[in-house]
Amino acid sequence: MSKNNVSKDDFFNSINLSIRDVLILNGCFIIFIIIYAAIYLLVHKIFGSRVIIKYWGDLLYLFDGAIIFTIYKYKLKNFKFFGLNQPNLKRNIKFAFALIFFIYFTKFSFQLLSGKYLLVNVEQVRFFTSGSLWFFSLHSIIAIAIVPIIEETLFRGFFYPPLRRKFGVFGAIMISSLIFTLWHFGLNIKGLVGIFLSGVLLAYIYEKTASLIPSILVHSVTNLNLIIVTSYKFLEAKKKILFSPFQFLLLLAVIYLALSLLFYFSYKRDKFVA
Repeated sequence: MSKNNVSKDDFFNSINLSIRDVLILNGCFIIFIIIYAAIYLLVHKIFGSRVIIKYWGDLLYLFDGAIIFTIYKYKLKNFKFFGLNQPNLKRNIKFAFALIFFIYFTKFSFQLLSGKYLLVNVEQVRFFTSGSLWFFSLHSIIAIAIVPIIEETLFRGFFYPPLRRKFGVFGAIMISSLIFTLWHFGLNIKGLVGIFLSGVLLAYIYEKTASLIPSILVHSVTNLNLIIVTSYKFLEAKKKILFSPFQFLLLLAVIYLALSLLFYFSYKRDKFVA
């Protein structure tokens, strides 16, 4: 085992959370769902309104935030799981950016070749475009700046280290990604597969870099890309666009390839600190 692997093992083992903590947190989530479902059914029965379902995501992130605060205050009492002191943090961020931009370039290239352009979840488009510009802007900021911090702290920062100790790297990546997927249960099968693969990627980045910062930034890029594509689909429906779907997707693919190469060569120029 190399010196770097030993230090990585020490990092994950130093995060004082157990499988019991993972089970308790997921049990709290199940209880939250039951309470939310009961409130929703009650409101729907009394007022005949489905408006409360629109704010499910906001309520869930408030719940996640409460969990994170509780675990930090009473269990961890430090931010060690963020890996802010990793010697190669800047280099690892460049690697993560190069990887995610290349993945999107590859995805969009396949869409261009197949003729299936800008495939997005209809429910996500409907959610982001169902309100005013203020509503869209607010939830875009939340999706890009707040959601990645909350979800990476919870699913990678809290869940991954104890799962890694118990089941090894591959098992921890798979199980944490499955839990991540189950917490997004409102999506269709295709959406859930995408969430699972995203979870695998983000857990892999956390494992490789021993820091949550690259995972958070990649998660932000993923959500930003979703908002860019969703915005285009919304403007397309309003007939307020200048590019065809093919042109828009080609432009994104070229930009993402350029960014991937830029970050990759910068990553390769940086020296690895042992």
